[in-house]
Amino acid sequence: MAIFGDQLWTFDKSDSNHLLKGGFVRKLSDLSWIGSFQHNISHAATADYAPKADTMMLGNGGDGSTSQAPRIDLFPGFSRYKVPFFLDWYNQSSSPRISIPLTQYAADGTVIRSAFRDPERRTANVAWVDDFRTVLAFGTGPDGLTAVTLQLGRGSDDFSASGYGTFLPRKSGSEFNGTAKVLAYYTYPITGTTQDADWYNNRLYIAFTASAVKSRTMEVLEFAIVSGGTLQLTNDYRYFATKPDGTRHRFETEGVTFRGSEMLVSAIREDNYHSIYRFDTTSSVTDLQP
Repeated sequence: MAIFGDQLWTFDKSDSNHLLKGGFVRKLSDLSWIGSFQHNISHAATADYAPKADTMMLGNGGDGSTSQAPRIDLFPGFSRYKVPFFLDWYNQSSSPRISIPLTQYAADGTVIRSAFRDPERRTANVAWVDDFRTVLAFGTGPDGLTAVTLQLGRGSDDFSASGYGTFLPRKSGSEFNGTAKVLAYYTYPITGTTQDADWYNNRLYIAFTASAVKSRTMEVLEFAIVSGGTLQLTNDYRYFATKPDGTRHRFETEGVTFRGSEMLVSAIREDNYHSIYRFDTTSSVTDLQP
């Protein structure tokens, strides 16, 4: 889920075979419907827009196939897109894309190197940090939550030799060139499923589901990055909804972004009720489903 100008964008999940999926665009002010779009850009596990770079970034990867490494997909000049449209993996003319794989595989599928501490990780969850060049990639594995800061190459800065990606020549100093390098690693001992994220007021906010299946609590974790290579959990936003029989609904927390100081969270329940919720500073929650 990403804020793009005065709009809120959500992406449905495609897959590693780039089957057609869609997404929805709402007016940011009141979440009223604007329109829909189509895409085939894989998982789209995370979405984040950088206004200064006019670039939409998707965190992507495969579904267990070594042909799909965890990767960053960048779509520069994103202001060109007006709903309805088709964001097409196969058409670089209509949908210019820069992809940066964050794991390298040998011909037999073994991992040569990975930006993640867990080399078996297949999906990159990403968020812009400085709105132009630095991103956070993260995910959970056997050792808990790992976040890595990455510097994206621009212009002639080629990071491919010791980093990741394939260098694209003839890029200006402000254009992304398809490479990235690791700056630092940070860890936190927690297990569960991480999805969308946002960087706000020097904090990392992660949409979190505590188990492989939907949890009985919708949850967003707030982290500070501290020296020594660790993440510090600074807040844990939770919400639950009760059924008429007194049991709690199960949630999968899918998206998080900030509308000013308000945190907007998207989640889907076990009955496929998909809604957007607003957390205020006291952690009270409002269901904003139009």
